[in-house]
Amino acid sequence: FESAVIPLTNEEQLYGVFLRPNLDPVRLVFIPPLVGSTAELQATTFRYFAQRATQIFSFEYRGHSRSSGVFSLKNSVEDTRSALAWINQYAKDENLPLHTVSTCYGTLTLLANFTSTRNQYDVKSISTVSGLFSIDYVIDPEKFASILSTGVEGEEPTRESLAGMIRNGTINLTDTKILSAFGHYLKHLFPELHIGDNNFEQLRYERSDRRATVLQFLVNDFFETGKVTIPKGIPVNIFHGKCDTVISLVDEATRERYISDARKIAPHAEFHVVDIDHFGRGKDTKEVAKTLCDIMDKVDATKS
Repeated sequence: FESAVIPLTNEEQLYGVFLRPNLDPVRLVFIPPLVGSTAELQATTFRYFAQRATQIFSFEYRGHSRSSGVFSLKNSVEDTRSALAWINQYAKDENLPLHTVSTCYGTLTLLANFTSTRNQYDVKSISTVSGLFSIDYVIDPEKFASILSTGVEGEEPTRESLAGMIRNGTINLTDTKILSAFGHYLKHLFPELHIGDNNFEQLRYERSDRRATVLQFLVNDFFETGKVTIPKGIPVNIFHGKCDTVISLVDEATRERYISDARKIAPHAEFHVVDIDHFGRGKDTKEVAKTLCDIMDKVDATKS
């Protein structure tokens, strides 16, 4: 890996890494990170790309390991915007076509930067693998509200009333009981991840703005689906696993909702049902990587 530093306007910085192929690269792929992960994780996940002369770049959100600052949902969208603008200029300087591939939460932070006012990037294609088009696919708002309202008397709170209680201080998000209950909920969702009362993988909660993050999730204003539009000139390919139990794509109703949500953002998207789980494991793991490279080869040949 080769490290890079992306300067932010507030004197903070993002840490990033390149994974370069042995041959001269024919393209550059930008992969947004996952919450709690290092910059190297996504590059390692898609390391097959290097066999196809494809260079990879990923980074770490603020609040993570080697990036400065604090994490919040809005900050992660802004971080992806800064990283995408930086790598977009790098690709131009190196005369390399730029493509994006995203997984899980990284899909939200990437697509949030493709609105009518923000779509200033020379991206040749967009592909998602087990990508989220709403954070509600992973975190159930009702269960989330029930956990955060532990010890609060009265009726079961709604998403809106819970946000109000956090704003006026009725709910203290640093309360050990709430942190423990929330940690238990996350462990149930992601049993294979290292989650404690004070951390989500590499993200330590002391380096996150918990109040802002929870409010942004409840108000759901950090990712405005209605304002995101992918131009028809950018090919979009969406891979979703038939073994993905994290976002319940094993259920037909959820699959239909998933496709409908994706089409609101990219009506021209092509969908690929593959035999993988949410973490990309399964019979089609290598085939997905090969197909992604085939798609990028075709796009680059057409646009050259």
